[in-house]
Amino acid sequence: MKVRIIYITLLVIISGIGQLPAAKFKGWCMKIPEGDIMMVYVNKKMLTIRLAHIDCPDIGQPFEKQATQFTHSLAYKKKVTVEIESYAGEQYLIGRVFIENKDVSMTLIEAGLAWYTKMHGADRYISKAFRKAKKKKIGIWSQDKPIPPWIYRQEKEKNKQRSETD
Repeated sequence: MKVRIIYITLLVIISGIGQLPAAKFKGWCMKIPEGDIMMVYVNKKMLTIRLAHIDCPDIGQPFEKQATQFTHSLAYKKKVTVEIESYAGEQYLIGRVFIENKDVSMTLIEAGLAWYTKMHGADRYISKAFRKAKKKKIGIWSQDKPIPPWIYRQEKEKNKQRSETD
């Protein structure tokens, strides 16, 4: 698995320098542990893919279950095309996932079930869809003051550290 991740990473790096296409492969979505993470079976290996440009609510946040269920209904046991954009060490690959040419990240944003994030690069189309979903006040945006997952994680970590020092 490490060799495959290194190989894909090299392809991503090379594709950023030249005119080569990004690493792209097809597989089967076999598990959705969170709204923005899926396990894809490829060449007898299970790869963890973090959906690019979005961040769904974390476990314990409002709309977390809806986001996970939504992704499950879109992708579970379906053939997917993955375009790798970057990687997060040995944990997971970061990429765009398509089902029948439909971008899963974009679909979650349009449903109001994810925040747009530039953490791994910008995407103007997802950014525009994000603003549109917020304006419509759908999903996450139906709340008064939704807390972004990265802020939620920071607060959770601070609270954990406080409780350990008490």
